[in-house]
Amino acid sequence: MSRPPTRAPSAQCLAYPPVGAGAQARQIPAQVAQRAHKRDERLVARRSATSLTPGGSNCCCVPPAPRPTGPCFLFPTPEQPDQRRRPILVNPMANTIIIIGAGPGISAAVAHRFGAEGYAVGLIGRTPPHSEALVAQLAAQGIPVAFEAADAGNTADLQAALRRLSAKLGSVRVLLYNAAVKKPGDILRLAADDLVQDFNVNVVGALSSVQAVLEELKQNGGAVLLTGGGLGTHPHPAFGSLSIGKAGLRNLAGQLHQCLQPEGVYAGLLTIKQGVDQGNPAYSSAVMAEHFWHMAQTRTAPETIV
Repeated sequence: MSRPPTRAPSAQCLAYPPVGAGAQARQIPAQVAQRAHKRDERLVARRSATSLTPGGSNCCCVPPAPRPTGPCFLFPTPEQPDQRRRPILVNPMANTIIIIGAGPGISAAVAHRFGAEGYAVGLIGRTPPHSEALVAQLAAQGIPVAFEAADAGNTADLQAALRRLSAKLGSVRVLLYNAAVKKPGDILRLAADDLVQDFNVNVVGALSSVQAVLEELKQNGGAVLLTGGGLGTHPHPAFGSLSIGKAGLRNLAGQLHQCLQPEGVYAGLLTIKQGVDQGNPAYSSAVMAEHFWHMAQTRTAPETIV
């Protein structure tokens, strides 16, 4: 994956570009939605013709390498009920993406999108049952995958899970933070303790995650991807806590972009203005995954608005 040359920070780069400020706050072309739909058809054909041996000559984005002798990780294989778990060797040269807030929707689509490009996928979620189906789907497609349970609002718990996944799958190249507390709540009736707890998930967890894998991201020229929302720029009192959280996450994304760019690490926020998977094909999970993939490849805009 190519990236722009590292440059020293300047006074000009400290200003977070506002929405609509030229190429640095660009919008993804409409054709990206069509590519997302076509990708599913290509994925089926690719998986049928591609060797699933880690490091094989047909493996996307992984240079040819001898079959590794370790390390290995475990994942459930429902098609073998009498042998629930089996070891799978991971190519140490493979890229790894860790997704925090694992489950159906955007997280699942991103896992499939990056997995199709040769990435090993690490998943972190609060409740294992919500992620078991995704783990099984990825494993059935030959995508290296591992899951760790953790509360995104608990810094120690979250960082420990990140370290375990890194040990299983290899050094982290891409980090996606897709965790949020999405419950409605009138801002005037919001208890202070509830706001703090939500903020720990909506914002603090994102920062803690980056801090936990920062050295790996620097070594790999990696990327930090964050899921934003329209409430970050247009708050609503009926979603008081989430509005504050999305605004805080947007601010954090701007700071991370400024601080990490000179280190060769990209940080970008995908601000989604509408509900996902609610009938509009332009706002499907697959299209959002395509946006994230585009951001990780172009590595320029601190914020992409869709």
